[in-house]
Amino acid sequence: MVRPSVDAALEQTLSLAVPAMAAMFRDPWCVIGSAALALYGVDVAPKDVDVLTSVRDADAAIAHWAASRRAGFRPADDARFRSRFARFGFAPLDVEVMGRLEVNDGRAWREVIVDSMRHVDIANVKVPVPSPLALERMLRLFGRRKDLERAALLLRCFDALRG
Repeated sequence: MVRPSVDAALEQTLSLAVPAMAAMFRDPWCVIGSAALALYGVDVAPKDVDVLTSVRDADAAIAHWAASRRAGFRPADDARFRSRFARFGFAPLDVEVMGRLEVNDGRAWREVIVDSMRHVDIANVKVPVPSPLALERMLRLFGRRKDLERAALLLRCFDALRG
């Protein structure tokens, strides 16, 4: 298990959201994006917590957290990504849930599949995240400049641990 030092905002949000999702979700799920990178010790500052899950579990979150849903929110790159999406107001970071996330790579829609996961212990909860290799592949699939830069940061972080 990885035990990084994470900022207080991420730790507080995960301590609230992860136990609720673990109880609510029926299918495999994980924290992705900058929050997952931060959990691996990469020097990033997450602005929210992205969660990848099934459509069924995204619908469960939408029903369970209806009062906290930011209904008018639209992701900036919604032409590149599609999913059963909802953003919820958590304090201090919002949580974005994506059921069956797909990425348009310019040729076709590709489903984002996590084939290997780990758990990171934070705030007395086990947070599921893609393995470093799975997270790196995911970021490369996303293909945006920021994602490619983050993939490189992740690799450098793990190279430094080995070296």
